[in-house]
Amino acid sequence: YGQTNPTFDAAVVGAVNGDMLAFTLASGADQTSGAGSYPIVVTLGTNPNYDVTKHDGALMVVKAAASVTANDKSKTYGQTNPTFDAAVVGTVNGDILAYTLASAADQTSGVGSYPIVVTLGVNPNYEVSKTDGTLTIGKASASVTANDKSKTYGQTNPALDAQVTGTVNGDTLAYNLATVATQTSDVGNYPIVVTLGANANYD
Repeated sequence: YGQTNPTFDAAVVGAVNGDMLAFTLASGADQTSGAGSYPIVVTLGTNPNYDVTKHDGALMVVKAAASVTANDKSKTYGQTNPTFDAAVVGTVNGDILAYTLASAADQTSGVGSYPIVVTLGVNPNYEVSKTDGTLTIGKASASVTANDKSKTYGQTNPALDAQVTGTVNGDTLAYNLATVATQTSDVGNYPIVVTLGANANYD
């Protein structure tokens, strides 16, 4: 499919004296004809010294080889999926192959790698091979900033809290806040220490 027709020829039997029989060969198929079988028609000319019988042949148009390779993509956790696309090789005659691209990953999928799956449609003139791609989801950036606090000597510590930025999908970061200062600690400055827990989808 997509190639120009080969040169047609025929087996001629019964001619004598070096005679050349008058005939032509043609097919209705051309470079754009789809996969299938097309007659190669023998049309006889004037052959006054012969009773000529003819037998038409067949031109087999076979499927062309093509491929669809999904391009790898990446995104950050919490983002919508990027637009998927693919590299298509082997098409002719301005044809567009029928295929779709999809991934099971979505905006809520955790950090990791997910297939970008090529699903082929009906392509009657092509033998299409496919190669799936990979969507890589990277960690989102977030921060935990402990809020400064103050108290008077001899008081219990105030409740410790922090400003959290960068989270998505309604996530709550795992962390705790603590200080070595107690009710009996002397006047002075003491760190409020942020200790991070496991946050698989965040840096």
